[in-house]
Amino acid sequence: MLYKVGRVLFFCAALTALGFALYRDLTIGSLYPMDLRNRVVGARLMHDGISPYFYKWKAGDPVRYYDPYNFNGYKVSIMTASPFFHLLMEPLAELPQWKIQYWWVAIQYLVLSAMVLLSLAMIDGLRGKFMVLIFALLFLYTDAWKLAIQNGQNYIFIPFLAMCVYFALVRMPATPIWAVAAGTCSILLVLIRPNALVFFLPALFLLWDFGRVRLIAFFIPVLLLAGWTLANPHQRALWKDYYVNIGEQEKIHHYLHPTEQINAPDPCYYDWEGMHGPKIDPFAENLPLQVHTEIGNVFYLESLIFKWNMPISLLLSALAVVLLVLTALYYFSVRRSQSIRWVVFDPATTLIFGYCLYMIADLFSPIVRNQYYTVQILFLVLLSPGVPWLSGKWVQTAMLVGIILNITHFSFVKMQHTIGEYLVIGTITLYSLLNNHKPREWRQQSSLAQAPQD
Repeated sequence: MLYKVGRVLFFCAALTALGFALYRDLTIGSLYPMDLRNRVVGARLMHDGISPYFYKWKAGDPVRYYDPYNFNGYKVSIMTASPFFHLLMEPLAELPQWKIQYWWVAIQYLVLSAMVLLSLAMIDGLRGKFMVLIFALLFLYTDAWKLAIQNGQNYIFIPFLAMCVYFALVRMPATPIWAVAAGTCSILLVLIRPNALVFFLPALFLLWDFGRVRLIAFFIPVLLLAGWTLANPHQRALWKDYYVNIGEQEKIHHYLHPTEQINAPDPCYYDWEGMHGPKIDPFAENLPLQVHTEIGNVFYLESLIFKWNMPISLLLSALAVVLLVLTALYYFSVRRSQSIRWVVFDPATTLIFGYCLYMIADLFSPIVRNQYYTVQILFLVLLSPGVPWLSGKWVQTAMLVGIILNITHFSFVKMQHTIGEYLVIGTITLYSLLNNHKPREWRQQSSLAQAPQD
């Protein structure tokens, strides 16, 4: 009886917390998500055959290209999403801005819900399912999530697509159709976020276990989408502009004299696409949402500690060393744990470790990471309760503490959001290396472990 009452109370509290967060996010999302607008304009420009990466509004241009935050003295625009993401945005981008903003909040919640459902589907025990729901609800109250909604960001798609890859390769039958699904999600992930290639670095160890047929099936969508991107002259030109744009953004973020030019002044439209002047400042003091944001980049922390600005070349060289060392440690930890001559890599552990490498690479990015980047740890947080070697009390406590550090803000704790994010990433990276990698019942049920050798 007490158990049933407790379950009812939990679900009532969960629905209340979800309802409050959704109401808050719809209110904030209706103001002016500044990053969403540049993706909308970028999609419209691409649809009209114009490269968005160096576009600056000028007198006579239509209001559909107007972005009040793209007026500055730089040659480069503020549109930094990949050409493929702009392409995906095109159908939604034709709506007026005020409608897009509500749709975008709904999409964020739908993607998060899909991640929760995938996580729940991979867990048998009630305790693990309970932890997934707790983590998801608590995450709605982190400053990372609030800022992702406030700015209209798209980083929720990274952990979602990574989880789809994990689900297709680890928990589904070892059939060609699921290999095609995994390949499709993989290339979508890379085309949306090219840095995500790091996620697949340890996955190279898994290729021998695929089998010829499933390996071909996996690479069919990869080659089709990548081939279309390379074969299409317009797409090649857009990707070239995209990488030049990123180079200019790095100069801006490191004060390395980016290319400047004289641009037209902001016409300061008061009424456009359902937006009104007083509503378009996301930094206004009268906002109903106040958040604390931190910069978690390695180069920024290094500058705070050592009072020295690390050159970008040195930063990227350090990243390469870290990735190679961690990958080598992972390889030898697996090899040492198995007495058989042919080393068998566990797909679940390998993909989780690969995502840790991606997050480490993200921390080494020369582009300033605002707080909303932390949304990407959802892959690790939501998966951990369903993975036996991560579901213990120490790892789950670390996940909980990491989330709470991103909800609260104490003036006497410096960089507590960053500490929380590093705690989540560091804990799962360490446990990935320390896992004994021995075949277990749950591992033998994974799709790659069952794959027949063709």
